[in-house]
Amino acid sequence: MKITRVLLGAALCASVAAPAHAATALHQGMAIAATEGYQCTLSIADTATAYTALHCGDGTWRVGDTVRTLDGQPVGTITALGSDASPALDVVEIALDADAVVSGHVGRGDSAAMRTGDPVQFRAPGNYATGTITESTPRRFIVRDGRFPSIMINSDIPTYYGNSGGPLMDPEGNLLGVLSAGNQKDDSLFTPLYLIEQGLGS
Repeated sequence: MKITRVLLGAALCASVAAPAHAATALHQGMAIAATEGYQCTLSIADTATAYTALHCGDGTWRVGDTVRTLDGQPVGTITALGSDASPALDVVEIALDADAVVSGHVGRGDSAAMRTGDPVQFRAPGNYATGTITESTPRRFIVRDGRFPSIMINSDIPTYYGNSGGPLMDPEGNLLGVLSAGNQKDDSLFTPLYLIEQGLGS
């Protein structure tokens, strides 16, 4: 099923190199650097692993590449690409840097148990939103001119430019999915965590 949507990794940002020795402070839903000066959002699953949207790399990211904060500090290293999964997923897995410090609650939720109508929340810079699952049956969608397919569910949480890769969470703040696209109103698409774990072997 091919759809036309607003891609959300499109907030232009400036990057400044950070000292190599600086420990990186991380938190759920923080902004990270995407390609060509744009930003996306980080979804942290636990103190060792995070995810973001594959389309944030616009086809340039490879396993072994370093993902960075907006000011150039290392977040971690890409360990798996959703494009290598079967079926393909709009997500990358990131092994967090050994010097990174994660603040606040992070955890893996029971994403396979999600049902239509369940309450959920979302976090990204400037966007702390709540809503519900509007379609819990995963379906195949294609974003970015057909270049980034994924298997996704729907939520009525509003999402905006720069939110791509951000965390769909249960009411307790546990990760349920990773944002791929939305219409900035009442329909956002998320790749469920359990499909990510199956596809990438997380």
